[in-house]
Amino acid sequence: MNDLIKVSYENDRPTVLARELHEFLDKKDCFADFFIAVCELKVGMSFDELGVLNRVLDKFVQKFGNAVIYLKDCVQTERVIPLKLSPCRQTPEETMRNKVLDNFEKIFPDYTFVQTERPVDGVGRIDIYGECAKRPVIIELKAGRKNPNPQLLAYGSRFYNPILIGITENQLSENQKNKNILYLSMDDIESLLSVSKS
Repeated sequence: MNDLIKVSYENDRPTVLARELHEFLDKKDCFADFFIAVCELKVGMSFDELGVLNRVLDKFVQKFGNAVIYLKDCVQTERVIPLKLSPCRQTPEETMRNKVLDNFEKIFPDYTFVQTERPVDGVGRIDIYGECAKRPVIIELKAGRKNPNPQLLAYGSRFYNPILIGITENQLSENQKNKNILYLSMDDIESLLSVSKS
């Protein structure tokens, strides 16, 4: 979107004003442009702002017909079932990642955290990347009963002498493990953290 919408900063949280939304959308003469603008707007809006947008859309039924009702339904659905992730709706891997990152020095006192989501050409993104005396430390997180081996070995093939660590939600069986990978379950991490507290 090239046009700017004014934002009110009168509350604790910046909000979009109905008048500004109406003026912005009223510039769209073609329904396809109008539809795209509404879709782009709703992605970044809060619950309350989506309510404002829904009320503004009422004013465009005469201009564009019943197709606007479909848009209103989409906006209302996004209010009822928010698509934005909140801490209570995190995936298990996000919860694991936050736990590891919040306690990285306690879990890995000999390693230095460098970054998350480190891209590796042609392979993917390393969940957590660190270093240990110039050696790369590659940490892959897996929820449920998933095995981190394939990704760790693929990432490891792109580095010289890497330390490979698989952190799993559940303990892996011995026949699932690779001798070149260090494994920690979330139970192992909880035990490490409880020892470091005492």
